[in-house]
Amino acid sequence: MATTTTNYTFNKPAVGADTNLWGGYLNDNWAKLDNLLGSSTPLPLTGIDIDSGSIDGTAVGANATSTGAFTTLSASGLLTPAGGAQLNDNVKATFGSGTDLEIFHDGTNSLLNIAGSGNVQVKADAENRDPVFVVKNTGTTQNSSAMMSFESDNTTGDGAHLPPKIGGIDGLFSIQMSDPDNTSAYADAILVTPSGTTVKNTLYSAKNAEFRTSSDPTINAPNALFQARSAYAGTNIYLQTFKRSSGDVAGHISLNGAATVYSTTSDYRVKEDVQDIDGATASLLQLNPINFKWTFSEERTNGFLAHEVQAIVPDAVSGVKDATHTYVDEDGVEHTEMELQGLDQAKLVPLLVKTVQELEARISALESA
Repeated sequence: MATTTTNYTFNKPAVGADTNLWGGYLNDNWAKLDNLLGSSTPLPLTGIDIDSGSIDGTAVGANATSTGAFTTLSASGLLTPAGGAQLNDNVKATFGSGTDLEIFHDGTNSLLNIAGSGNVQVKADAENRDPVFVVKNTGTTQNSSAMMSFESDNTTGDGAHLPPKIGGIDGLFSIQMSDPDNTSAYADAILVTPSGTTVKNTLYSAKNAEFRTSSDPTINAPNALFQARSAYAGTNIYLQTFKRSSGDVAGHISLNGAATVYSTTSDYRVKEDVQDIDGATASLLQLNPINFKWTFSEERTNGFLAHEVQAIVPDAVSGVKDATHTYVDEDGVEHTEMELQGLDQAKLVPLLVKTVQELEARISALESA
């Protein structure tokens, strides 16, 4: 039923009037309706209630099923359907100019499609510690705790790995990536639980992890690239432990009072075929201690050349002399990089100790002769 606040003065003949009068009034009233509904100016109507019928071939009414498309509705103000709005699969609610934002269900998944420019923002006016954005999963097990998955139609890799995902349940937070040993299954890359945090590099075992800082680490200790701190105030505090793939401890870094202790495994229970060191003095005399300046600074210091030591004490040196490797950067440019050798000078200590013992034995023998 249409309602209006304007009186359009429709005329009705009196009961019993002749047919000519009825016909004249009907013609006048139809002309008024035609002029009203055919006018180019907006109708002064505040509401329209359609019980049945159709608009542009589309059935309308309380119990009518839509069979077509309505004429585009352009209006200002709020649309407030009391009973809600339901859109069928693949029917999109669009926002912005064109299709900047689309919300729909494709029959399998619920989609929020952002095709326009700019970014997606979730804002809140209240300044408190309550979360602005909450993602909730009704799953009750760790395997069902995934909250977000990061996927792309454009892949630059081999496409065999699963997309990374983020999840959390009952105090647990995890970032999962494709397991390198089973690319159809997930493995935890970062796992945070009430008992501790585990960080793994599961996706590309040949890659390394980097820690970077934007502050100048040469100013003072608080600007250090990596800081390890324990809330425990006792002695012999383990800051970092190194383990083999089997889980056996290979060494650790710890605090003992004000000193930092670097320890490598030396327990007798993991050693066998123990032998004496022969010819320590002869080996030591072959070493060539030098004073040198680094190529990247003006600092001078004492030391050795790794490849020279490698010929005498092989287990004290890592790497191969003059080794290089090539890599391609993110711009597709190939680079050649040096693989520098390393020297563990602590491996020379047993040789030094044995040399002192050999020399002491020779001195004692000469003194007693």
